[in-house]
Amino acid sequence: MWITDKIAQAQHWVQDHKQVPEKVVAEGVAYVRDHLDLAFHGPAKGPFPTLKALQQKFPKAGLPDRLIGTTIDIEAMNAKGETADSLMARVAAMGMNSVRLGAYWDDSQPKAGVAPDFKRLDDLLAAARKYNIKVVLTVGAKAPNWPEFHVPTWAKPKDAAHPDQDAAFRANTEAWVAAVAKRYAAEPAIAMWQVENEPFDPSGPAAGLFGQAQVKREAAILRKADAGRRPVMVNVWSSGTSGDALKSAFAVGDLVGLDVYKSVGIPQGAFERTVALPQQALKLAKATGKPAMIAELQADDWGGYRANSNDVGDLTHALERMGFRDLLFWRLSQNIKNEKQGDPGLTRTERSLAVEALSR
Repeated sequence: MWITDKIAQAQHWVQDHKQVPEKVVAEGVAYVRDHLDLAFHGPAKGPFPTLKALQQKFPKAGLPDRLIGTTIDIEAMNAKGETADSLMARVAAMGMNSVRLGAYWDDSQPKAGVAPDFKRLDDLLAAARKYNIKVVLTVGAKAPNWPEFHVPTWAKPKDAAHPDQDAAFRANTEAWVAAVAKRYAAEPAIAMWQVENEPFDPSGPAAGLFGQAQVKREAAILRKADAGRRPVMVNVWSSGTSGDALKSAFAVGDLVGLDVYKSVGIPQGAFERTVALPQQALKLAKATGKPAMIAELQADDWGGYRANSNDVGDLTHALERMGFRDLLFWRLSQNIKNEKQGDPGLTRTERSLAVEALSR
């Protein structure tokens, strides 16, 4: 069936473009390779590195034994009637012990030459302390949610597809990372940094991405600011295993996060996203001794797809069976939206999964 699907995809491109694009060929080869690898070698076999190993390496970070949570993105922050306290109260009520926050550059420093305004982030971190929620803080030019690059107008790069080739952009971005790191170096709620968001994957309107050198520089700024107190996570979008994003993430990060999506509005690619990439990540985790976690587990609508309790539960349990212990659902703003429409199903499901996971 999977071979038939790829043949049909190639035929479609041939009919429309009179040739098969290199990207489609590469994806097809990776698709076949991943299936054959799984068929001949079987799934990745544990035990795999976990947060407990990182607890020993980073004893002052405050890492939990197991990290289960969600992401409070910019839409949740802006949701009508919500406050920093109410958002963290939601997370706690869902039985979770962790949350991912983004330091949104365009929100904090919209004007050039003006010091960043960190009040919103300060309030969220204070609420996290109040509810005993551990925070993964995303720092950089990219942050969770569209348009991926959350850069103020005054700092935008000349070439949005290759931003780190712009010296001024590099300098401004590193200054922003340093400002965030300096302010929160001693913040007890933060257990982990995330450097950029999907830095090695093309994303946003211009399909922009970073080279490994830029992400290494930013990671070094974070590590220097807190004297290596916390681990640095690099996350990867679930676009398959044909590129170098996964290897680059393991090269830079102390651990790697995967963004795993069941549906992205097209019928192709579900195997790569939900099986092949997680399997490759576990193999690299075992080889490098660096843990792999789920940074975004889809609990969110995409195009015509509507996230539902069955899909979220099935995907969570499938990833747990593979060997993943730590995960963050994507995203709290979807829960808020559904609840306002009278549907608390996703929230109930995520609460049940979180309580189940943390009780083990």
